[in-house]
Amino acid sequence: MSSNRRSFADLTARYADSAAGELFLSLAQGEGTALGHLGGFARWLGLDPGRLSEYEPTPGAHGYTAYVSRLALNGSATDAAVAFLANLAAWGSTVAVPPRRCDPSTTPTTQP
Repeated sequence: MSSNRRSFADLTARYADSAAGELFLSLAQGEGTALGHLGGFARWLGLDPGRLSEYEPTPGAHGYTAYVSRLALNGSATDAAVAFLANLAAWGSTVAVPPRRCDPSTTPTTQP
Protein backbone atom coordinates (compact mmCIF):
# COMPACT_ATOMS: atom_id res chain seq x y z
CA MET A 1 0.00 0.00 0.00
CA SER A 2 2.75 2.45 0.81
CA SER A 3 4.40 1.86 -2.57
CA ASN A 4 1.12 2.42 -4.39
CA ARG A 5 0.49 5.52 -2.31
CA ARG A 6 3.90 6.86 -3.32
CA SER A 7 3.20 6.10 -6.99
CA PHE A 8 -0.17 7.86 -6.84
CA ALA A 9 1.53 10.84 -5.17
CA ASP A 10 4.07 10.92 -8.03
CA LEU A 11 1.22 10.91 -10.55
CA THR A 12 -0.52 13.67 -8.59
CA ALA A 13 2.61 15.81 -8.81
CA ARG A 14 3.13 15.08 -12.52
CA TYR A 15 -0.44 16.00 -13.44
CA ALA A 16 -1.29 18.46 -10.67
CA ASP A 17 -3.03 20.92 -12.99
CA SER A 18 -5.44 18.45 -14.57
CA ALA A 19 -8.55 16.49 -13.67
CA ALA A 20 -6.37 13.37 -13.68
CA GLY A 21 -4.28 14.94 -10.91
CA GLU A 22 -7.39 15.11 -8.73
CA LEU A 23 -8.08 11.42 -9.41
CA PHE A 24 -4.53 10.45 -8.50
CA LEU A 25 -4.68 12.55 -5.32
CA SER A 26 -7.88 10.75 -4.34
CA LEU A 27 -6.25 7.37 -4.96
CA ALA A 28 -3.21 8.35 -2.85
CA GLN A 29 -5.52 9.43 -0.04
CA GLY A 30 -7.40 6.13 -0.31
CA GLU A 31 -4.16 4.19 0.08
CA GLY A 32 -3.42 6.26 3.20
CA THR A 33 -6.83 5.43 4.61
CA ALA A 34 -6.26 1.73 3.88
CA LEU A 35 -2.88 1.84 5.63
CA GLY A 36 -4.58 3.38 8.65
CA HIS A 37 -7.00 0.45 8.84
CA LEU A 38 -4.46 -2.31 8.21
CA GLY A 39 -3.80 -3.02 11.89
CA GLY A 40 -7.50 -3.35 12.67
CA PHE A 41 -8.02 -5.61 9.67
CA ALA A 42 -5.12 -7.80 10.81
CA ARG A 43 -6.65 -8.08 14.30
CA TRP A 44 -10.03 -8.95 12.75
CA LEU A 45 -8.30 -11.79 10.89
CA GLY A 46 -6.70 -12.96 14.12
CA LEU A 47 -3.21 -11.78 13.15
CA ASP A 48 -0.74 -9.79 15.23
CA PRO A 49 -0.52 -6.33 13.60
CA GLY A 50 2.97 -5.88 15.06
CA ARG A 51 4.21 -8.78 12.95
CA LEU A 52 2.87 -7.64 9.59
CA SER A 53 6.27 -6.31 8.56
CA GLU A 54 7.65 -9.85 8.90
CA TYR A 55 5.36 -11.14 6.18
CA GLU A 56 7.13 -12.04 2.93
CA PRO A 57 4.66 -11.89 0.03
CA THR A 58 5.02 -14.23 -2.90
CA PRO A 59 6.69 -12.72 -6.00
CA GLY A 60 3.36 -12.59 -7.84
CA ALA A 61 1.99 -10.31 -5.15
CA HIS A 62 4.25 -7.54 -6.46
CA GLY A 63 2.75 -7.53 -9.95
CA TYR A 64 0.14 -4.84 -9.36
CA THR A 65 2.55 -2.61 -7.42
CA ALA A 66 5.11 -2.90 -10.21
CA TYR A 67 2.44 -1.98 -12.75
CA VAL A 68 1.38 1.06 -10.69
CA SER A 69 5.02 2.15 -10.38
CA ARG A 70 5.59 1.80 -14.12
CA LEU A 71 2.51 3.87 -14.90
CA ALA A 72 3.59 6.50 -12.37
CA LEU A 73 6.99 6.85 -14.00
CA ASN A 74 6.15 6.44 -17.68
CA GLY A 75 2.41 6.58 -18.23
CA SER A 76 0.45 9.45 -19.66
CA ALA A 77 -2.33 10.94 -17.57
CA THR A 78 -4.88 9.23 -19.82
CA ASP A 79 -3.19 5.82 -19.73
CA ALA A 80 -2.91 5.88 -15.96
CA ALA A 81 -6.41 7.22 -15.33
CA VAL A 82 -8.06 4.65 -17.60
CA ALA A 83 -6.01 1.80 -16.12
CA PHE A 84 -6.90 2.73 -12.55
CA LEU A 85 -10.57 3.38 -13.25
CA ALA A 86 -10.86 -0.02 -14.95
CA ASN A 87 -9.03 -1.61 -12.04
CA LEU A 88 -11.33 0.03 -9.49
CA ALA A 89 -14.33 -1.62 -11.12
CA ALA A 90 -12.64 -5.03 -11.00
CA TRP A 91 -11.39 -4.49 -7.46
CA GLY A 92 -14.85 -3.41 -6.32
CA SER A 93 -16.32 -6.69 -7.49
CA THR A 94 -13.76 -8.67 -5.49
CA VAL A 95 -14.35 -6.84 -2.22
CA ALA A 96 -18.11 -6.94 -2.56
CA VAL A 97 -18.14 -10.58 -1.42
CA PRO A 98 -19.31 -11.41 2.11
CA PRO A 99 -16.68 -11.01 4.86
CA ARG A 100 -16.64 -14.78 5.49
CA ARG A 101 -14.28 -15.04 2.52
CA CYS A 102 -11.67 -13.41 4.71
CA ASP A 103 -12.03 -16.09 7.37
CA PRO A 104 -8.44 -17.24 8.06
CA SER A 105 -9.68 -20.78 8.67
CA THR A 106 -10.63 -21.16 5.01
CA THR A 107 -8.16 -22.03 2.31
CA PRO A 108 -7.66 -19.90 -0.79
CA THR A 109 -9.57 -22.49 -2.82
CA THR A 110 -12.65 -22.34 -0.59
CA GLN A 111 -15.62 -20.81 -2.36
CA PRO A 112 -18.40 -18.97 -0.48
